[in-house]
Amino acid sequence: MRTMIAVGGVLLQGCGSMVVESDWLSRPTHPALPSYHIELAQEELPRACGNAPAIPLHGCALRVPEAHACIIYTTPKPAAWVLDHERRHCAGWDHA
Repeated sequence: MRTMIAVGGVLLQGCGSMVVESDWLSRPTHPALPSYHIELAQEELPRACGNAPAIPLHGCALRVPEAHACIIYTTPKPAAWVLDHERRHCAGWDHA
């Protein structure tokens, strides 16, 4: 499982580090993948998501096409916008 997650991090990460809702591309650019949500402590998100320490991190979506999965990492009880945002990445959408 860890190998799958590490590989997924290299393939495509979501960007739950900020509220980014206005710069989506006009259509999905990747095939949709089923999403699986995992909650982690705030201090564990950078390790799972691979984001820079200076950026506030709310979550990420790691696409793993070989496993036909998209893993969403968030803190416990994430805001609805965080899950909506990361699910959109799992559905194949990306930012301009």
